[in-house]
Amino acid sequence: MRPGVTLLRGADRAPGCEAFDSELAVLIEQDTEERFIWRDFADRSVNEIRLAANEYEASVRAFLEWLDPLTGHDSLRERLAGKIFVMVGEFSQPRKALEGLIHRFGGRIERKVTIRTSYVVAGSETGRQLQKVTQAGSLGIPILSERELRELLPEVSGS
Repeated sequence: MRPGVTLLRGADRAPGCEAFDSELAVLIEQDTEERFIWRDFADRSVNEIRLAANEYEASVRAFLEWLDPLTGHDSLRERLAGKIFVMVGEFSQPRKALEGLIHRFGGRIERKVTIRTSYVVAGSETGRQLQKVTQAGSLGIPILSERELRELLPEVSGS
């Protein structure tokens, strides 16, 4: 494998990072190790992190998981970010509870199927709303059962 080098300047985003606050940084990916080198804005110091190959992303994720509670950031809200759901039919629990879970993880609920719809969640007894399921199918939009929706959601207490 040829070493991969990524040069970052200013407010670019480092791969796997939510933010990058440095003037200049380099990510060097090699067979045996990965190195992230940067110069700090404030004190102009040069810093380096060396990791075994393929550990950079896991290390950054672990750091961000540690940091999230301190900053009030809720990474679970990103799980369904940008996803649009249409709910059809009856479910084993109140519709509002399922919609609340979708909102909790960053998704949006809409009443009509459009080309922007990400998923249609079909419960039992779709009845007169069957046309929404048919329309979703013709647009190539995935149709999920309530169980499949729950499998999309992260495992957290209370969900």
